[in-house]
Amino acid sequence: MMTSQLRDAGVILLAADAAPDPGRIYQLWSIRSGTPASVKALGEGEATTVQIVQGLPGASEVGVTVEPAPGSTTPTTPLDALVSLT
Repeated sequence: MMTSQLRDAGVILLAADAAPDPGRIYQLWSIRSGTPASVKALGEGEATTVQIVQGLPGASEVGVTVEPAPGSTTPTTPLDALVSLT
């Protein structure tokens, strides 16, 4: 993951070993002040993505969850991966 204050954006790279089980997908989340917002829900069978996220430098964390397809409005907890940006 990389961020740019100048561009007020960042890049998230997800490269999982395998896709989740059928009917499930990976979903990326940015977390600001403890509030998660969906960044991208991958499609069924997808295990990799590169996503440009506007406003990412303002986030404190980025997380990944496995959700029912086509994605969720709130993340299933606990998150499967969590990266602190501070």
